[in-house]
Amino acid sequence: MRISLDRLQKEQKLVIEYEDLQFERNEDRGTSKGPLKISLVLCCVNGTVPSFKLEGLISGEMNFVCDRCGEEFCKDLRIKVNDYFELESQEIKNREIDLNVRVRECVLNSFPIKILCKEDCKGFCVKCRTNLNKERCICG
Repeated sequence: MRISLDRLQKEQKLVIEYEDLQFERNEDRGTSKGPLKISLVLCCVNGTVPSFKLEGLISGEMNFVCDRCGEEFCKDLRIKVNDYFELESQEIKNREIDLNVRVRECVLNSFPIKILCKEDCKGFCVKCRTNLNKERCICG
């Protein structure tokens, strides 16, 4: 979603609600089960460089693959957004803000470094590849 810089500067504050599909085919770390619900407020911040505040909520369901055992699992996603940012040179030139880029950054930055199906995930046996969460391995 692109937001006109002129409109934002005129109104000073925009309430933005939409459904985002960019993670349905995401190959990075997780895939959404459907569109993510985006509910944000975008405000101008006084300063010499065009600065903005983005706050609100991003929610939905994401499918992940556990980094320890390799199993797929689903998790509810609720990201509280409270970010300040300055415009990129391309945004200034085009006189618009690409909100999809900001939403993508918020979602990806919310993921932990190691994505686990559960905190006490036992992983898998490196010899026989048995998922130790489901059964004991034959290796002993």
